[in-house]
Amino acid sequence: MAAATLRAQLNRFRPQLGDLVTSIVVAVYLLLFLNVTFWSKAGLYLKNDPSAYAALWVAIFALFAIGTVAVSIKYIIKPVLILYIAVATAAAWFTDTYGVFVDTDMVRNAFETTKAETQDLLTPGLIKHFALYFFLPTAFLTWIRIVHQPFGLELPHKNRPGSDFCLTV
Repeated sequence: MAAATLRAQLNRFRPQLGDLVTSIVVAVYLLLFLNVTFWSKAGLYLKNDPSAYAALWVAIFALFAIGTVAVSIKYIIKPVLILYIAVATAAAWFTDTYGVFVDTDMVRNAFETTKAETQDLLTPGLIKHFALYFFLPTAFLTWIRIVHQPFGLELPHKNRPGSDFCLTV
């Protein structure tokens, strides 16, 4: 009984976010914090055309938002968003540190690597990077309570902002 009381007291301090808001926040996090190298290179390439740079921001945000909102279903939203963050964190580390472009061949090579090669890549910098860019955001994501709309209202609720945004773009 004491554990139930303690849990009830701790739940009072647990913030609540809607599923759509959570998905958009994760999309913005992935876009801004885990793609710094991409945005710096894109800024260099498109420095003479700021409207193209802005259009690129809008287009990629739309893709990220679609990818996160599409999985905002009650029992899968947190695990899938955590997976997105894990993959993006690893890709950001290897892109920023080694200057590699992560594509399907790179992922296949990662699964075929040996233990010795893996040990060379596990550095204190990688651990710090994961602590900051993976563990902190996922700790927050697991801590919050995601509020979902009732099933009948869920689809129009999720499709409306996406369709409005696509029409605007």
